[in-house]
Amino acid sequence: MRLTRVAQASLFDNATKHEFGVRLKALSAKLDRHPDFLSVIGKDLIDNTLQKTGRTGLSVDSVFRCLILKQLLQVS
Repeated sequence: MRLTRVAQASLFDNATKHEFGVRLKALSAKLDRHPDFLSVIGKDLIDNTLQKTGRTGLSVDSVFRCLILKQLLQVS
């Protein structure tokens, strides 16, 4: 089962003082102020009809932050 949020180091925690690092840190702060988005996003990611097997995936928070990073970097 995918968890909504896991207390772990974020991709955005260790930002550099470079312009892009500053942007990531500001974006992370905005995401942290609005955790209500996670429940909305979780509805698309969590499928309770599936049988629980194997490892748990990334948390909804981690998936969303990775998606944002992917879009910012314009990678496939």
